[in-house]
Amino acid sequence: MKQRGIQVETSFLETGTVRPTKVVVLALRLSDLEKRSRVVRMRRIRGYHGTPAVYSISWFHDRARLHPDDDFSLPLYQLIHTKSGLLVDSSEEEISATIADQDLAGKLDCNPGDPVLVRKRIVRDTARKEIEYNLNYYRADRFVYGLTLHQAAEDRQR
Repeated sequence: MKQRGIQVETSFLETGTVRPTKVVVLALRLSDLEKRSRVVRMRRIRGYHGTPAVYSISWFHDRARLHPDDDFSLPLYQLIHTKSGLLVDSSEEEISATIADQDLAGKLDCNPGDPVLVRKRIVRDTARKEIEYNLNYYRADRFVYGLTLHQAAEDRQR
């Protein structure tokens, strides 16, 4: 967004600790001991020009060393690196579509039934260990997903 000259605004930010759901346990590959403890969860609404674009929920593995009182206004992966020394290396992503229910419509300032894009991510560090599970709900009218693909050099010869 910054490259396109758009200033991202955070209109809502909430952090705390929660018991992980089964989905979070699997995504973060929590051990039997870890799944009985609490994980840090961050929820936020971000947008631009005063209008929400995305409602985001992140759960963090304890190895990220985050605490609900940390300054989550900082760039997230910079904060994780500062707190834990971990560097983000990769993410596994899945994009699907749904419609906004009453709650989500309220968060995204849209109408119930409006199309919403859902992006699920599992973020890993350089040791390929899970550090974040993230769900993003995007207003379909405020989100564009761009992708550039390159053919592998060995395939260009065929």
